[in-house]
Amino acid sequence: MALKATIYKAAVNVADLDRNQFLDANLTLAQHPSETQERMMLRLLAWIKYADERLQFTRGLSSDDEPELWLLNDHLGVDLWI
Repeated sequence: MALKATIYKAAVNVADLDRNQFLDANLTLAQHPSETQERMMLRLLAWIKYADERLQFTRGLSSDDEPELWLLNDHLGVDLWI
């Protein structure tokens, strides 16, 4: 039987004066069974650093052709690849 992902929830309040970005977000992170807690925390910190309502977590370790985080524009092009 395969191990399941561990789900974490985070309530984040971002006030980035340099980018004029202010938002409250309730995030859900899935920790892959082979992922360390340090790596998962780095994904969360990266989301906070580049906070945007359109920034999304991807399948991460489960997919070789996707980043950990990406920001898609209105034309489904990638504006940010982390």
